[in-house]
Amino acid sequence: MKPAINTATGRKAAAALATCAFLLTLSAPPATAGGDRQVASAEFTREAPGKSAGLEIEIDYMNPSDPAGKPPAVREIKLRLARRSRLDTGALPTCEADNATLQAVGASACPESRLGGGAVVLDTGFPDPGRFLANDLTLLNTTDAVIFLFEERESGARLASRALIEGHTITSTAPFLPGTPPDGAAVDTVSETFEQAAAPGYLTTPRRCPPRGYWRNRLRFTYDDGAVQRVTSRSPCRRGAHAK
Repeated sequence: MKPAINTATGRKAAAALATCAFLLTLSAPPATAGGDRQVASAEFTREAPGKSAGLEIEIDYMNPSDPAGKPPAVREIKLRLARRSRLDTGALPTCEADNATLQAVGASACPESRLGGGAVVLDTGFPDPGRFLANDLTLLNTTDAVIFLFEERESGARLASRALIEGHTITSTAPFLPGTPPDGAAVDTVSETFEQAAAPGYLTTPRRCPPRGYWRNRLRFTYDDGAVQRVTSRSPCRRGAHAK
Protein backbone atom coordinates (compact mmCIF):
# COMPACT_ATOMS: atom_id res chain seq x y z
CA MET A 1 0.00 0.00 0.00
CA LYS A 2 1.42 3.40 -0.97
CA PRO A 3 1.59 5.67 2.13
CA ALA A 4 0.22 9.17 2.51
CA ILE A 5 3.04 11.72 2.79
CA ASN A 6 2.72 14.85 4.90
CA THR A 7 3.59 17.78 2.61
CA ALA A 8 1.83 21.08 1.97
CA THR A 9 0.67 19.81 -1.38
CA GLY A 10 -0.57 16.55 0.06
CA ARG A 11 -2.43 18.31 2.88
CA LYS A 12 -4.16 20.59 0.39
CA ALA A 13 -5.41 17.62 -1.60
CA ALA A 14 -6.48 15.79 1.56
CA ALA A 15 -8.49 18.78 2.82
CA ALA A 16 -10.55 18.68 -0.36
CA LEU A 17 -11.94 15.30 0.70
CA ALA A 18 -14.32 16.92 3.15
CA THR A 19 -16.24 18.80 0.48
CA CYS A 20 -16.03 16.52 -2.57
CA ALA A 21 -17.92 13.33 -3.41
CA PHE A 22 -17.29 9.65 -3.75
CA LEU A 23 -13.68 8.47 -3.49
CA LEU A 24 -14.10 5.09 -5.06
CA THR A 25 -14.74 6.57 -8.50
CA LEU A 26 -12.73 9.71 -9.05
CA SER A 27 -11.30 11.66 -11.97
CA ALA A 28 -7.96 11.06 -13.67
CA PRO A 29 -6.39 11.67 -17.10
CA PRO A 30 -8.01 9.70 -19.93
CA ALA A 31 -5.98 6.78 -21.24
CA THR A 32 -4.90 7.21 -24.84
CA ALA A 33 -4.26 3.55 -25.56
CA GLY A 34 -6.36 0.42 -25.41
CA GLY A 35 -6.03 -2.19 -22.71
CA ASP A 36 -7.34 -2.96 -19.27
CA ARG A 37 -7.83 0.02 -17.00
CA GLN A 38 -8.29 -2.02 -13.84
CA VAL A 39 -7.64 -5.36 -12.20
CA ALA A 40 -10.52 -6.30 -9.91
CA SER A 41 -11.96 -9.13 -7.87
CA ALA A 42 -15.06 -9.61 -5.72
CA GLU A 43 -15.25 -12.91 -3.81
CA PHE A 44 -17.51 -14.28 -1.12
CA THR A 45 -15.71 -15.28 2.07
CA ARG A 46 -17.52 -18.64 2.22
CA GLU A 47 -17.85 -21.44 -0.33
CA ALA A 48 -20.98 -23.00 1.18
CA PRO A 49 -24.24 -22.33 -0.72
CA GLY A 50 -27.12 -20.54 0.96
CA LYS A 51 -25.05 -19.31 3.91
CA SER A 52 -24.32 -15.96 5.47
CA ALA A 53 -20.99 -14.70 4.11
CA GLY A 54 -18.77 -11.71 3.77
CA LEU A 55 -17.44 -10.15 0.56
CA GLU A 56 -13.87 -9.12 -0.27
CA ILE A 57 -13.33 -6.54 -3.03
CA GLU A 58 -9.96 -5.55 -4.50
CA ILE A 59 -9.46 -3.00 -7.31
CA ASP A 60 -6.19 -1.73 -8.76
CA TYR A 61 -6.64 1.03 -11.35
CA MET A 62 -4.07 1.62 -14.09
CA ASN A 63 -3.43 3.79 -17.13
CA PRO A 64 -2.69 1.43 -20.03
CA SER A 65 -0.92 4.21 -21.98
CA ASP A 66 1.34 5.16 -19.04
CA PRO A 67 1.91 2.58 -16.28
CA ALA A 68 3.50 5.25 -14.07
CA GLY A 69 0.69 7.78 -14.62
CA LYS A 70 -2.65 8.36 -12.96
CA PRO A 71 -5.42 5.92 -13.91
CA PRO A 72 -8.24 7.05 -16.22
CA ALA A 73 -11.37 8.60 -14.71
CA VAL A 74 -14.01 6.05 -13.78
CA ARG A 75 -17.52 7.46 -13.34
CA GLU A 76 -19.57 4.46 -12.25
CA ILE A 77 -18.92 1.05 -10.73
CA LYS A 78 -21.73 -1.48 -10.83
CA LEU A 79 -21.16 -4.67 -8.85
CA ARG A 80 -23.66 -7.39 -9.70
CA LEU A 81 -23.34 -10.33 -7.33
CA ALA A 82 -23.98 -13.90 -8.45
CA ARG A 83 -27.55 -14.79 -9.35
CA ARG A 84 -29.71 -15.78 -6.40
CA SER A 85 -27.36 -14.27 -3.87
CA ARG A 86 -29.07 -11.90 -1.47
CA LEU A 87 -28.37 -8.58 0.23
CA ASP A 88 -30.58 -7.73 3.22
CA THR A 89 -30.16 -4.23 4.65
CA GLY A 90 -32.68 -5.17 7.33
CA ALA A 91 -30.28 -7.69 8.86
CA LEU A 92 -28.76 -5.09 11.19
CA PRO A 93 -29.59 -1.56 12.35
CA THR A 94 -29.55 1.15 9.71
CA CYS A 95 -27.49 4.30 10.11
CA GLU A 96 -29.79 7.32 10.16
CA ALA A 97 -27.04 9.95 10.41
CA ASP A 98 -26.64 12.29 7.44
CA ASN A 99 -23.35 12.74 5.64
CA ALA A 100 -22.53 15.98 7.45
CA THR A 101 -22.86 14.28 10.85
CA LEU A 102 -20.74 11.32 9.76
CA GLN A 103 -18.04 13.63 8.46
CA ALA A 104 -18.07 15.54 11.75
CA VAL A 105 -18.03 12.68 14.27
CA GLY A 106 -17.05 9.60 12.26
CA ALA A 107 -18.29 6.01 12.48
CA SER A 108 -19.11 6.43 16.19
CA ALA A 109 -22.36 8.02 15.01
CA CYS A 110 -23.62 4.55 14.00
CA PRO A 111 -21.57 1.85 15.75
CA GLU A 112 -24.28 -0.83 15.43
CA SER A 113 -24.51 -0.33 11.64
CA ARG A 114 -20.92 -1.26 10.81
CA LEU A 115 -20.61 -3.70 7.89
CA GLY A 116 -16.83 -3.79 7.51
CA GLY A 117 -13.91 -1.69 6.39
CA GLY A 118 -10.84 -1.33 4.23
CA ALA A 119 -8.57 1.23 2.62
CA VAL A 120 -8.42 3.48 -0.45
CA VAL A 121 -5.27 5.07 -1.85
CA LEU A 122 -5.58 8.23 -3.94
CA ASP A 123 -3.18 9.38 -6.64
CA THR A 124 -3.21 13.20 -6.54
CA GLY A 125 -1.01 13.53 -9.62
CA PHE A 126 1.32 15.89 -7.77
CA PRO A 127 5.08 15.16 -7.93
CA ASP A 128 6.64 13.07 -5.18
CA PRO A 129 6.63 13.45 -2.26
CA GLY A 130 2.93 13.83 -1.51
CA ARG A 131 1.55 12.11 -4.58
CA PHE A 132 -0.34 9.32 -2.78
CA LEU A 133 -2.88 9.75 0.04
CA ALA A 134 -4.04 6.76 2.08
CA ASN A 135 -7.57 6.68 3.48
CA ASP A 136 -9.15 4.28 5.96
CA LEU A 137 -12.64 3.10 5.00
CA THR A 138 -15.62 2.11 7.15
CA LEU A 139 -18.74 0.51 5.64
CA LEU A 140 -22.07 1.29 7.30
CA ASN A 141 -25.53 -0.10 6.66
CA THR A 142 -28.45 2.10 5.71
CA THR A 143 -31.77 1.60 3.92
CA ASP A 144 -31.21 0.40 0.34
CA ALA A 145 -27.61 1.64 0.34
CA VAL A 146 -24.10 1.25 1.71
CA ILE A 147 -22.45 4.24 3.37
CA PHE A 148 -18.75 4.61 2.62
CA LEU A 149 -16.98 6.66 5.29
CA PHE A 150 -13.39 7.64 4.43
CA GLU A 151 -10.80 9.15 6.76
CA GLU A 152 -7.50 10.45 5.38
CA ARG A 153 -4.68 9.14 7.56
CA GLU A 154 -2.54 12.27 7.72
CA SER A 155 -5.13 15.05 8.04
CA GLY A 156 -8.04 13.12 9.55
CA ALA A 157 -10.38 14.68 6.97
CA ARG A 158 -13.53 12.59 6.48
CA LEU A 159 -15.88 12.05 3.55
CA ALA A 160 -19.18 10.13 3.55
CA SER A 161 -20.88 8.86 0.43
CA ARG A 162 -23.49 6.26 -0.47
CA ALA A 163 -23.80 3.45 -3.02
CA LEU A 164 -27.29 2.30 -3.97
CA ILE A 165 -28.46 -1.30 -3.55
CA GLU A 166 -31.03 -2.80 -5.92
CA GLY A 167 -31.57 -6.51 -5.40
CA HIS A 168 -28.09 -8.05 -5.47
CA THR A 169 -26.49 -5.07 -7.28
CA ILE A 170 -24.45 -2.24 -5.69
CA THR A 171 -23.94 0.89 -7.80
CA SER A 172 -21.57 3.74 -6.95
CA THR A 173 -21.14 6.90 -8.99
CA ALA A 174 -18.37 9.44 -9.29
CA PRO A 175 -17.71 13.18 -9.40
CA PHE A 176 -14.55 15.26 -9.79
CA LEU A 177 -12.05 15.47 -6.91
CA PRO A 178 -9.40 18.22 -6.91
CA GLY A 179 -5.88 17.21 -7.84
CA THR A 180 -3.57 18.02 -10.74
CA PRO A 181 -5.41 19.78 -13.56
CA PRO A 182 -7.35 19.28 -15.66
CA ASP A 183 -8.74 16.03 -14.31
CA GLY A 184 -8.04 16.03 -10.59
CA ALA A 185 -7.12 13.14 -8.31
CA ALA A 186 -7.66 9.46 -9.04
CA VAL A 187 -8.22 6.30 -7.07
CA ASP A 188 -5.10 4.13 -7.18
CA THR A 189 -6.21 1.08 -5.17
CA VAL A 190 -9.31 -0.06 -3.30
CA SER A 191 -9.46 -2.84 -0.70
CA GLU A 192 -12.72 -3.39 1.18
CA THR A 193 -14.41 -6.18 3.10
CA PHE A 194 -18.03 -6.71 4.04
CA GLU A 195 -17.43 -8.72 7.20
CA GLN A 196 -19.69 -11.69 7.84
CA ALA A 197 -18.99 -11.58 11.58
CA ALA A 198 -19.95 -7.90 11.76
CA ALA A 199 -23.19 -8.35 9.83
CA PRO A 200 -24.51 -11.94 9.91
CA GLY A 201 -27.38 -12.39 7.48
CA TYR A 202 -26.60 -9.24 5.50
CA LEU A 203 -25.18 -11.18 2.54
CA THR A 204 -26.23 -14.72 1.65
CA THR A 205 -24.56 -16.85 -1.01
CA PRO A 206 -26.65 -18.50 -3.79
CA ARG A 207 -28.50 -21.65 -2.75
CA ARG A 208 -26.63 -23.89 -5.18
CA CYS A 209 -23.06 -24.25 -6.45
CA PRO A 210 -23.01 -24.81 -10.23
CA PRO A 211 -21.08 -27.78 -11.70
CA ARG A 212 -18.25 -25.49 -12.77
CA GLY A 213 -17.35 -24.99 -9.08
CA TYR A 214 -17.61 -21.20 -8.80
CA TRP A 215 -20.07 -18.32 -8.75
CA ARG A 216 -19.67 -15.30 -11.02
CA ASN A 217 -19.66 -11.80 -9.50
CA ARG A 218 -19.56 -9.14 -12.22
CA LEU A 219 -18.17 -5.60 -12.12
CA ARG A 220 -18.84 -2.99 -14.78
CA PHE A 221 -16.68 0.15 -14.94
CA THR A 222 -17.89 3.16 -16.91
CA TYR A 223 -15.20 5.76 -17.59
CA ASP A 224 -15.31 9.50 -18.18
CA ASP A 225 -14.49 9.14 -21.89
CA GLY A 226 -17.41 6.75 -22.40
CA ALA A 227 -15.40 3.54 -22.32
CA VAL A 228 -17.01 0.60 -20.53
CA GLN A 229 -14.96 -2.31 -19.20
CA ARG A 230 -16.21 -5.45 -17.49
CA VAL A 231 -14.58 -7.87 -15.10
CA THR A 232 -16.00 -11.26 -14.10
CA SER A 233 -14.71 -12.46 -10.75
CA ARG A 234 -14.88 -16.16 -9.90
CA SER A 235 -15.85 -16.97 -6.33
CA PRO A 236 -15.20 -20.65 -5.47
CA CYS A 237 -18.05 -22.78 -4.15
CA ARG A 238 -18.53 -26.40 -3.13
CA ARG A 239 -19.52 -28.48 -6.13
CA GLY A 240 -22.62 -30.56 -5.69
CA ALA A 241 -23.53 -28.72 -2.49
CA HIS A 242 -26.78 -26.84 -2.03
CA ALA A 243 -28.64 -25.20 0.80
CA LYS A 244 -31.17 -27.31 2.66
